[in-house]
Amino acid sequence: MYKTSKPGQIAYINGIPYRAKKRTLGCKGCALDSINLCPNITDKRYEMEKPLKCDEGDFILVKEKLSP
Repeated sequence: MYKTSKPGQIAYINGIPYRAKKRTLGCKGCALDSINLCPNITDKRYEMEKPLKCDEGDFILVKEKLSP
């Protein structure tokens, strides 16, 4: 699904570019730090692999402004 695995890479989520940055204070500063937006918050009744392994890769996502 999402191919971001380390800081510096860009991931497109719903057509919006996000750059992975080094995590320093947990999820603070992440553009997806919300119960409604975070792809890692899943229902425990469904056994699914996390689509984004930001906790293992130690990064957060910040909205990226790409210049044309």
